[in-house]
Parts: sequence; C-alpha cells; structure tokens
Amino acid sequence: MAAQRHGLDDRLAAAVTAKHSDAVWACLGDGADPNTPGPDGLPLLCTAVAGFDHETAEALTEGGADSDRELPDGTTPLLRAVDLGSPALVGAVLGKDPRLRLAEAAQKRLLDLARHWHETGTAEELRRRTGTSVPATRRLTEDDKYTHVEEVSLGGLTVRAGHIAVLTSLEWAFGVLPPVAELMARAVPYPDRTHINGSTAGYILAHRGSPQDWSDLVSLRHHPDPVHRRFLADVLWHRELHIPSSTYYRWCRAERGPCERIRRDAELTEQIRRIHTDSGGSYGSPRVHAVLRREGAQVGRKRVERLMRAADLQGVSPRRSTSFTRRDPDATLADDLVQRDFTASAPNRAGPDAGRQGSRTYCAHARAELRALPVDVRRGPARRVSSVMCE
Repeated sequence: MAAQRHGLDDRLAAAVTAKHSDAVWACLGDGADPNTPGPDGLPLLCTAVAGFDHETAEALTEGGADSDRELPDGTTPLLRAVDLGSPALVGAVLGKDPRLRLAEAAQKRLLDLARHWHETGTAEELRRRTGTSVPATRRLTEDDKYTHVEEVSLGGLTVRAGHIAVLTSLEWAFGVLPPVAELMARAVPYPDRTHINGSTAGYILAHRGSPQDWSDLVSLRHHPDPVHRRFLADVLWHRELHIPSSTYYRWCRAERGPCERIRRDAELTEQIRRIHTDSGGSYGSPRVHAVLRREGAQVGRKRVERLMRAADLQGVSPRRSTSFTRRDPDATLADDLVQRDFTASAPNRAGPDAGRQGSRTYCAHARAELRALPVDVRRGPARRVSSVMCE
C-alpha cells in the first residue's frame, strides 16, 4: 500500500513538473497527496507557483494543498504567488473564504507586499533585489487565456507586472474598499481592456454598489479625458449586464483582432480561390477539397463548401438544367374561333360551367347508348369507344 502511494506521489510530482494540469487532477483523484514535496524539498504547490502555472496550482489547491503553510524562509505559497505578480496565480492559490481563513496579520502582510511592488515599480524593485542597474527585459505575455500582462526579467529574476491587479483583488477579497479615485488612478494607465491591471479595477468597481461609489462614477461622464469616460462605460457595462469576467475578457480579445478560426478561414479562402482559378473555374467543392488535402491542409469538406459559398465560387456542372415550358409574354394569343360566351344572364342561370355541363350531358347519353349494345360488342372496344365519345 505504501509503495502504491509512493508511486502516486511520484506521478503527481512528474505531472506538476511537466505542467500537465489534467494529469494532476487525475493523480489527486486517485488519492495522491497534494502536499507532496518536490525535488527541492518544498511542496509541489511552490513548484507550480514558481513556474507561473496557475492551472496546476489551482488543481493542487482545490485538491487540498495548504497555500498558507509556512516555509523554511518564512514565506508561504500564497505569499510567493503575490510576490511574483501574477493575478491568475494569486487567484488560483488564494483558495476559498480567505477573509475568514487568514488572520488579520497575514492579510496585512499580503496587502503590504502587493502595495510595495505597486508603489516602487516592478523594474526598480528588481534592481534593488539584484543590485544591478542594467535595463530590465520586458515582454507581453498571457496571464490567463483572457488577459495579458508584462513579464519583467532582470538579473536572473522574473516577475509579472500585475501587482496592481493583485492588490485590487486582495482588497476586494479581504473587504477593503479603497476610494473610486484610487482605483481609477490604477486603471487609467492601462486603457487596453485586456490588460489585467486596468480590467480588474473596472470589474471590481462594477460589483461595488454603495451610493457614494455610484455618485463618484457618474461624475466621470463629463471628464475631459476620454480614457476616464471609457472606463466609466466599461464599469457600467459590467454593472448593468452582470456579465461574467471570462465573457468580458473574451469579447475584449475579439475587439483586438479576429480569432484563430477567422484567420484560418481567410487563409483557406485564399487557397480555395487559387485552386479554383487554376482549374479555370471548373472545380467544385469536392475537387477543391481533394486538392487541399493533397497539399497537406487539414480541412473538412463542409468547411470548404461553406467558404466557397461565402466567396461566391462554384464549379461547372455537366448536368443540364431542367425547366418547364414557359409562354412567351410577347407572343400573340390565338383567336377564340368558338367565340365562347360565359356571361351569366341571371344568377344561377348560366356561367363558366355551362360548357362543361353540356359535355357531361353528352357523355351520359353516349354511355346509355353503349349499354344498349350487345354484350359481345361492349367487351374491350366499348371502353375505347366510350372514351372517344366522351372526349
């Protein structure tokens, strides 16, 4: 039993190191210990935090890993996540009911650390810690699949410049409500809706419903800076529509540019146009699809049909189109040699059915005469004679 448990813990450590969150969930479901120490002797949660792997960190925290466990250096996994400046990582490690779970001193320590990074500046704090004065290296990275943030590296240390969002999120989690003007000052430098520092402030303000907050927000309607007015619009949009944050960030990303599917459709449309043109306009969707597959494109037949229909492209069909005979509207109609008159002299006296009534009467007399013929004569030919006379 102990050997089996040890094997599960080894599988869990390998999954955390490989950043394979699905495998982590599977190991935890099989009974692996979420507080298993990693190769460095620290809990595996610290390994996930150090790798900015918020999905694995969330799996471990949900599986029972202790994010408040004090480490040999006096920190905790949660404190390390705050220090690294990744809001997604902090949200994954923060756990449930942090306001009730954490002591007031622990809450203050987390808030002070996030505020120190915010007030000092990411690059300046890295220079202080590393003792170097060279410029820091910055690159834009995704904090989660909906938001992005700068990743700053200097002297072998790498953090993310999302401490403003971390501070705002922790204040909201601990019941600290800074003034609207302070949150506005944090958000205005980041007008991009998908930047985590600006969007977090707007999202938190949308869930604050005090009259004073509402009055302060409404006063931004006539602000001379359009960035402030746009921030107000984002807050109202969150507040009135009650849209989840994931939906909001997904829409914001759509505003920045087309999604991967749309970009791929555009590329495939250009390939389809080329193939259709090379065929002299004769290839339809089956042949175009076959050529695309030969060229190595992974695309379905229905998708090719949809793109060709949207691009108004079609092949040449050898089948002749069928149609009914249609009268020439410019042709002269034949004269009515019978000179039919369907005018009724009085109600129920005569009408358009008069001619047909006469035909029915004539056919009735013809059938009576045929019935009077001998039986041998009526066999077979009588039916033809009857049909001819009735016509």
